[in-house]
Amino acid sequence: MAAGKPHPLSRMSSKDFIPPSMSLRFVLIGNSWSAKCLFGNVLLGQSRFLREEEPESCVSVRGQVKERDLVLINTPNLLLPSTSQNKLTQLIKHCVRLSAPGPHLFLLVLESETFTEEQNVRLRKILEYFSGQSFAHSVVMEPNLRDAGDWVNYMNQRTLEGLVKECRGHFLWKKTTEPSELLHFLEKTVKNNEDQHVSCGPLTSDPSATDSAFRIVLFGKSEQKKTIVGNLLISKTGALFQKSSLSTRCDVISGVWRSDSMTVVKTPNFFRMSDEAIREEMRRCVDFCRPGPNVLLLLMKPSTFTHRKKQVLLSIFWLFEQDAFKHSMVIKTHDLKECQSVNQLINNCDGRQFNLSEDNQTTLREKVRSIVSKNRESFLTLAGENQRPEIKPIRRHLNLVLCGRRGAGKTSAAKVILGQTELQWVSSSSECVRNQGEVCGRWLSLVELPALYGKAPQEVMEESFRCISLCDPEGVHAFLLVLPVGPLTDEDKGELQTIQDTFSSDFTMILFTRKQRHPGAP
Repeated sequence: MAAGKPHPLSRMSSKDFIPPSMSLRFVLIGNSWSAKCLFGNVLLGQSRFLREEEPESCVSVRGQVKERDLVLINTPNLLLPSTSQNKLTQLIKHCVRLSAPGPHLFLLVLESETFTEEQNVRLRKILEYFSGQSFAHSVVMEPNLRDAGDWVNYMNQRTLEGLVKECRGHFLWKKTTEPSELLHFLEKTVKNNEDQHVSCGPLTSDPSATDSAFRIVLFGKSEQKKTIVGNLLISKTGALFQKSSLSTRCDVISGVWRSDSMTVVKTPNFFRMSDEAIREEMRRCVDFCRPGPNVLLLLMKPSTFTHRKKQVLLSIFWLFEQDAFKHSMVIKTHDLKECQSVNQLINNCDGRQFNLSEDNQTTLREKVRSIVSKNRESFLTLAGENQRPEIKPIRRHLNLVLCGRRGAGKTSAAKVILGQTELQWVSSSSECVRNQGEVCGRWLSLVELPALYGKAPQEVMEESFRCISLCDPEGVHAFLLVLPVGPLTDEDKGELQTIQDTFSSDFTMILFTRKQRHPGAP
């Protein structure tokens, strides 16, 4: 829900009530111990938290408001940068134990005047460390509002704007000082979450290793250029990449842009590494930007981008479950000389490119944001990660291309072959679509090729290159020409001839399809 004015309190119908026997568990997090104590005492209607001295561990207090049992866990200031990583981990684990089996809400008691960007980033990581569900169970509290005009001033503070939006716009004025009114608002929020509490799974040892809004991976040969691009993205908001000698390991930095956290992973020079070393390092790369990267930046010098480098890059893209080109952009690092291989990659990236000579941080960031927005915040994962935790050689993959005229039943055939029920339909698009799965112990990749017959030669070449790139590095093992049962049409013949002329393949099979009869049909 977008941020706006605070939710007005409204009456709840009988079906909206939480069972009276259900106790509610709230965790107080904020940048002021005094403010958190004040809010907790107001909610409970009595002074239970001592405001004078901040403890070094979490404090749990039980109380009752309108016959509702409440458990309030007040945390020390977790946002202090001086708190060590080990200490922060111990405090969070203690909080999880006190709120078991899980808190219903995180009450973010924040003093806007002193809430900094650094605290904002730290708070987000702490919430994500508790659970991926945390933001949907969070309410932002502002203890210092005095009149309606303060709301505008409050929301003008951009540090909190993004946070409020991620908490579904939940917000509470300090004027709601009656315990019953506070409880009413919180109960309604819990009810909106279907009475569910946050499930805090097994905790790792590093609360900072959580996902960012922008998770960017840099690929390229030049260590210097990758450092420049990474620092251009993060500049003035976080630690920067340091100039270093050539490395065979990934490096990572984090920062903030418009209240959203950003992680940038700089990969080593994969063009000098073995296939096995690349696959192993890519696992580390994805782990740095969990749950997976959502932007890939391909740094290249057109005049030196060889066919071999293109093959290495495509073999890396092959490791991803999804179509990596949809998350990619080409960055020209040195010259603007035309190169056919680079131009083909730019076409595969839907024309997205950036010239490093521009040295324009705003333009680069906006292009990154556009990629994330266009893909609806989806991300990339390594292919077969759930089914095959161990890295297996690429040669075990089998690449098949389904071709045929529109309406021949290519997608239906792919569903049957892979045994899946939900695949992306190609009938509404002119692009290739790749779907993968394990069939009889063999990892199978099916690329649905849109109809080529009747298209201009340039369109045929572009779509053919995209098809081949989705099958790299092994290439296409066989073409399956999908034909409906019935007389062979001129369009069918033309499609077969176009495939043979374009790909020059001797490995073509015919797959006949039949329309499914409706129940009761003669």
